[in-house]
Order: sequence, then C-alpha cells, then structure tokens
Amino acid sequence: MESAKLDCPWMKDRVRPAITWTWSEGATERQARNMAAGVVDLLKERKVFGEKIGVDIMDAWVHGAFEEAGVKLVNAWPAMSQARVIKTVDELECLKYSAAVADECLDLIRNEWLKRPGITESQLAGNIIKYFTDRGFEEGQAFCVASGGNTNPYRRWWSDKPIRRGDLVITDIGGRGPGGGYYVDVTRTHICGDASPTPEEKKQYKETLDSLNAAIAEAWPGKTTDEAVDFEEARRILGPDYCLMGNVSTTLMAMGTAEEVSEATKEVIQKAGKDGHLIVSGGCLITEICPTENIKAMVKSAREYRI
Repeated sequence: MESAKLDCPWMKDRVRPAITWTWSEGATERQARNMAAGVVDLLKERKVFGEKIGVDIMDAWVHGAFEEAGVKLVNAWPAMSQARVIKTVDELECLKYSAAVADECLDLIRNEWLKRPGITESQLAGNIIKYFTDRGFEEGQAFCVASGGNTNPYRRWWSDKPIRRGDLVITDIGGRGPGGGYYVDVTRTHICGDASPTPEEKKQYKETLDSLNAAIAEAWPGKTTDEAVDFEEARRILGPDYCLMGNVSTTLMAMGTAEEVSEATKEVIQKAGKDGHLIVSGGCLITEICPTENIKAMVKSAREYRI
C-alpha cells in the first residue's frame, strides 16, 4: 500500500489495503467475499451502491462474490477500448521503442543465434527473454519457440529439442516494454543454418506474406481489433472452401447474456457459414470468467442454427 502511494501520489488519500484471494487455496472463496465486502463498503460510503460498476478483468471467484454481494457488474472493456484508441505523442514513442527492440531481437535470432545448428529451443527462448529484460522491459517473453517437427502440429511451448540445419523455427516473442509497459508481440519464421527454403516453403511463405500485407492495408490509426476482421468480407475474399474460425466476441462471451451470445453466434453463421467450412468459437479465446451458460448457448446455436 505504501508503494502504491509513492507510485501514484495523486491517489495518496484514496489508497486502501487490498485483500488478496489468488493464493488462498482453501480460503479463496472466503477471501474473495471479504474483498467484495470491502468494495461494497466503499461504494456505500460514496453513495453509489446500486449503480452499475464497470470491471475489465476478473476471475470466476470475484465474479461470484460481487454478484452475491449485490454489485451490478457491467463490462468495462468497451470504454477501455475507446480510451485506448487515443494515444499521446509520448505513448507513440514508447510503442516505437518497444517495437524497435523487438526488431533488433529478430535480427539476432536470424543472423546470430540460428546461424549455426545445435542450440536448443529452450536455450533460444532464454536468449530472447534475457535480451528483452536487459533492455529495460518489465517482462520479456518467448511465447513460442518451435522448430522442425514441432511446428506442425504446432507446439506452442519450447522444449529441449536441438534445432537442426534446415529446420523451420517459429518464434513468437515480445513483452511489456519500459516507460509504462507498452506491449510488443511479433511472430516470425526462420530457417536454421545456411539452408535454403524449399519450393513448397517459398509458396507457403508467399501466401502468408500476401495475407499479412492485406491485413496491414486494413489497419490504420484508431481502428480497433474488434473492427479488424469482417467475417462476411473474409468469406467473400477467401471463397467457400477455406475454413474460417471465430468470431463471437470474447468480451461478449465473458460479460454478455446467453441470449446475446446466441444471437452473435447466429450472426457469425449468417456471415460466413452458409456453405459450411466454419468453426464457431470465441474471437480470440474463452476466458476463465466466461459463464458456462454462455458457452452452452454458443454451442447450441452453432449446432442448431441453419441458414
């Protein structure tokens, strides 16, 4: 609490002790209720208990404790997303710095660390993480380092497998940069050693590059990821034979009602499922706070709805 006062002096008189529940094991439910009770006391003190309270991220324990305490929860992400659309000059510079460090790391992966075979996936991941943290990142990450046979089927986490000459190597790297934690996340595929790509690899690379350039053409300042993929347009471009996956809003899945999820699922099917070749899923993932009823509603509509 004292650290919070030092870090956020403008909040000095409004910082209160926090009740944690995350590592409480058998006492998790009780601690979550205690935390919710503290929030309710504050809401009543400020005479806003009974008003809508926006929450961006929480786990199932907290969600249940707030509902039990009578707190009216609403999804705060739409407001958060709108606020994040606007960036100051300083914020843009922080983002540029994070991106520049990631570019430097990719250059080292390609031209130094993978120049000779023999390094393991875990050793390469260690190099990547150290590189980011050495340059002031709050957290450096190697989300994926997969080589050779580990690239298909795609194994997300790195192993102790040695990387051999000619192996394709997928690296998904990034982290929270300095100056406020502005995030960078980039993925590239490399070839280990002095090997040249095969004709099939070149073909697949071109298809991927064309897809990437098409995505870049649709991106501009102020556009959110929620607007980035129009499923109807994606189906028109790709045609009926490509299998698409998505695109029920992750936020809606977590915070919406079962009826809203059902309608959103039907809309996805209308846009891209007329000829099949569609896997209905969350737009990004299914979060841990997603109510079971919402998952059931999505599955039920996907199974039963027909155009």
